[in-house]
Amino acid sequence: MQHLLEKNHAFWQAEAEKVRIETGLYIDGVYRDGADRHTLETVNPVSGEVIGELAIATKADVDEAVASAKQAYDAGVWSHISPRKRMNVLFKFADLVEQHAAKLTVLESLDMGKPVTRVLTADLPEVISTIRYFAECIDKMEGAVTNTDNSAFHYILREPLGVVAAISPWNFPMMLAMWKVIPALAAGNTVVLKPAEQSPLSCLFLAELFSEVKAALTVFLMSLMVLVKCQAKHLRCIWTSQKYVLLVQPK
Repeated sequence: MQHLLEKNHAFWQAEAEKVRIETGLYIDGVYRDGADRHTLETVNPVSGEVIGELAIATKADVDEAVASAKQAYDAGVWSHISPRKRMNVLFKFADLVEQHAAKLTVLESLDMGKPVTRVLTADLPEVISTIRYFAECIDKMEGAVTNTDNSAFHYILREPLGVVAAISPWNFPMMLAMWKVIPALAAGNTVVLKPAEQSPLSCLFLAELFSEVKAALTVFLMSLMVLVKCQAKHLRCIWTSQKYVLLVQPK
């Protein structure tokens, strides 16, 4: 990404003008409207310009995303694949993020006003480092057989939990989302992500990139879904009505 730090204002202006902004909920590998078709404006905090109308997730959308994530988890094509195959998916994901650094930088800057230099020197390197770190951890996590009486057999087996619901804040949209999403995916879970409604655009694109990796590797599942502006009461509905979901939220 070093070469991008050398680009001038005209380059970034051109990138901003041509960037494709997706505003739907990302469920099962496609962007879609919310069930009631309500939207929320996302505004460039620097200029005050409305840059998109974001689809708002309803309880029905949340239930559908969680059910789909549960189906993908139960199918075992992610949770039960070999550690090396899961590592390869995440390593390729990190490569794709690096290849699309310019677009991710523009989305982050337009959506929450962060200078491109900051994104390129802090946020994106941390995102890529996080993905590669946890990818490398996958085949390093082991269970154990403990010392017991001869009449007993005691062992520790590390297994994925199921569907993980993650909530990420606005100030480091990509980085803080990936701190939650990537460890969960590395462990074999599927994920439903609710990014901050103030700055969700980069997370939506990251989910799209993750789908591209899996499509290239013919891994048929949707492991990561993104819901925008999902009210807290709807997330509680996940917890109460879908008991297989682990909720991870900011402190």
